[in-house]
Amino acid sequence: MQNSVRPRAFGARRLGLLRPWKTARTAKKELAVAALLLSSIFLACSACQARDYYISPAGDGTTGLSWSTALRNIPPLNFGISPIQPGDRIILDGGTGGVTYTTALDIGVSGTATNPITIMQSPEPGHNGRVTLSGFVGGAQVRLPVGVRLAGSYIRMYGSRRGGLRISDYLFQGVAVTGSNNWLSNLEIAGVFGPIINPSKVPGVGLLFAGNNNVYKCLDIFNCLLMAQQGFPTSESNSDFERCWFFDTYNRSAGGFVVNGGREDSRVEVSNCVFGPGLAQGLINKSSSGFLAVNGSLFLNASQDNILLSGAAGTSRTVLRRNTAFMTDANYLGLPHNNLNYNSNGNLTVVNSIFYGGLIRADAAARAKASGNFQYNVLGNTVLLASTLADPQFRQAELIKALKGTTPLKEQAAADFTLADCSPASGKGARATSVKVLNKAFASYFFP
Repeated sequence: MQNSVRPRAFGARRLGLLRPWKTARTAKKELAVAALLLSSIFLACSACQARDYYISPAGDGTTGLSWSTALRNIPPLNFGISPIQPGDRIILDGGTGGVTYTTALDIGVSGTATNPITIMQSPEPGHNGRVTLSGFVGGAQVRLPVGVRLAGSYIRMYGSRRGGLRISDYLFQGVAVTGSNNWLSNLEIAGVFGPIINPSKVPGVGLLFAGNNNVYKCLDIFNCLLMAQQGFPTSESNSDFERCWFFDTYNRSAGGFVVNGGREDSRVEVSNCVFGPGLAQGLINKSSSGFLAVNGSLFLNASQDNILLSGAAGTSRTVLRRNTAFMTDANYLGLPHNNLNYNSNGNLTVVNSIFYGGLIRADAAARAKASGNFQYNVLGNTVLLASTLADPQFRQAELIKALKGTTPLKEQAAADFTLADCSPASGKGARATSVKVLNKAFASYFFP
C-alpha cells in the first residue's frame, strides 16, 4: 500500500510561521507577519524583474537591453501600449560630446512608490555627454508643441549632473506635469517661446506644473516667455522647488515664476532658488487662495518687479523667509522698478529678509506681517517691512553698489550677496547667496 503524500502548503504554514497548537490570537498575529513577509517577497521579485532599456542612435534597435542592442528612439510611454513597467529605467546615451533626440514624450505610465519608472541621462564614461530632447523638426522653422507631457505618477526624470538633460525649442511647453509623486532633477529647459494668441494651450512656458507631491530640484529654466507657471489646480496640489535658477540671457519681457493657486489645498514651496537676472518679473503670485512659501532665495534685479503679489482679494497666504532681493537704482531702460509690489490683497508675511534698492510699492491698506527684516536704499513704503533703513553689509559691498541696470547680465549674475563677517544682518537673507552657489558654469550662459 502506497503511503499517502499530503500536498505541500504554500504560504504561512510552509514558511513555518504557524503551529496547530497556537492560540487563535497568536495565529492571527502570525498570519499578519506571514502576509507582510510574502508581500516583501513579491515586491523583491518585482524589483528583480525590472529592466534597463538603453536608448542610443548607435544601437541596432533590437532588444534595447544593452548599448549594442540599444533602441534608437525612446519607446512609447502611454498607458496600455508601453513595454515599460514599474522599476524599469530608460537610460539615454549622451555619447562623448552630446546627443540630440528630436522627440516629444507623452508619459502616461506610472511607477509605484517602491518601484518608480526612471528616465535618465547615462552616467557611464563614453555615454555621459549632454542629452538634448529637441522640438525642432524639419529645420528651425517647425517646432513640436510640447517636449514632455508627464501625466503618470512615480516617475523620476533626471540628468546625471546639473544641466545634463536638456529640453529645448518647443512651441508651447518644455515640460508639462499633471501627474503626482514625481521627481525631476538636473534638467535644463530653454527656448520655449510660443505664440501669444493660443486659446487651447498656455504659450511659451518652460515648465507648466500641477499635480500633487511633485519635487523639482536643480532645474535651470531660461529664455522662455514664462520660465515656470502653475497650472490651475483642480484638486489638491503640492509642489516643491529646490536649488532652481530662473533667468534670461537678454533683458526682455520674460516672466519668472507664476503661481495661480485658486484652491485652499494648493501649496507651493520654493527653497534656495535664484530668480534673475534678465527677467521682467521674478516671482508673481496671482492666487486668490492657497499657500506660497519662498525661503532662502535670491531675487536679482528684475526690470519691473522682483516680487509681485497681484492676487485678487481672498485668503491667499504668502510667506517670504530669509530671502535677499536686490535692485539697481533704475532698470536697463533708466526707469524705476519695484523690489516688492504688494497690492494689499491676500496675506503677506516677511521674515528675516533683506531688500536692497528699488521701490517697496504697497498702499496704506497693506496688511503685511514683518519682522527681523533689513532694507537699504529703498524708496516707496519704507515702513512696511522694517522701521528703519540699515546697510546689511555684503562682502562685495562696493561691487554691488556699483551695479547699474545697464550692467551686462553676466556681471550681474556674478555678484555674491554673502554677508560680511561683521554684518548686523547676520543670520538673515538668502542661503542661495549667488548664482554660482547653484551653477558653477553660470557664466557660460551669457554672451560677453
